[in-house]
Amino acid sequence: MLFREALSSPVKIILVFLAMLLVVATALPLLRFDQWWIRVFDFPRAQIAISGVVLLALCLCFWNPRRVHESVVLGLLVLAVGYQVVKVLPYTMLMPKQVLATEARSDDANLRLLVANVLMENRKSQAFLDIVREYDPDVVLSLETDQWWEEALRPLEEKYPYTLKNPLDNTYGMLLHSRLAMIDPEIRFILKDSIPSMHMQLVLPSDDRIFMHFVHSDPPNPKYATETTERDAELLIVGREVEKRDRPTIVAGDFNDVA
Repeated sequence: MLFREALSSPVKIILVFLAMLLVVATALPLLRFDQWWIRVFDFPRAQIAISGVVLLALCLCFWNPRRVHESVVLGLLVLAVGYQVVKVLPYTMLMPKQVLATEARSDDANLRLLVANVLMENRKSQAFLDIVREYDPDVVLSLETDQWWEEALRPLEEKYPYTLKNPLDNTYGMLLHSRLAMIDPEIRFILKDSIPSMHMQLVLPSDDRIFMHFVHSDPPNPKYATETTERDAELLIVGREVEKRDRPTIVAGDFNDVA
């Protein structure tokens, strides 16, 4: 009995510390602050939930119900895991799909879109061109594209004659190559002069038109943005524009907002 107590003490300390770490990681995003080090915990919800379940099982092995502080920590961990599961559940196969497959399929009304963040420092352009040829999309949006990438991707213009380009050396460059005609293509700088977004209509082979919005928002990273208000605001502005429109619309890009 004494040996078990001696063994469990340091283990309990570690388990309590890890449990409280997960509880804090769950609670921080509930605060209405937009500092990156708070908002970053919006992202790893599935990882926190899985880690919490494993930690919960370990805590139960050493739990002493007569010790109030252990029960409190265990209860907080249960709440944290439950909250994370509730947040993740809508995105799992356990919930019904919100966007259903169409029953009346027409090849002329299909749109194949490829979105790729190429990583600006990456110079393996041929590998990316091979991917485009393999999947043969109608529209190719490449992000983090500088002038080097603009020149490297010019071979695409043989099959994709319609283009909209804004190469930049700040990791926010955008290149759009399309085999579908564009209507009213424009480049906007919604919140910052250094971060472009692209907006247009595309004409499908069926003569249907579809609105397209391509954005690349700030990530919650102190290197790029210490606060996330502008990132969220850009998506909200685009969302409100879409909401007013009763027409097929696609918003795509690198949202840095998977949370």
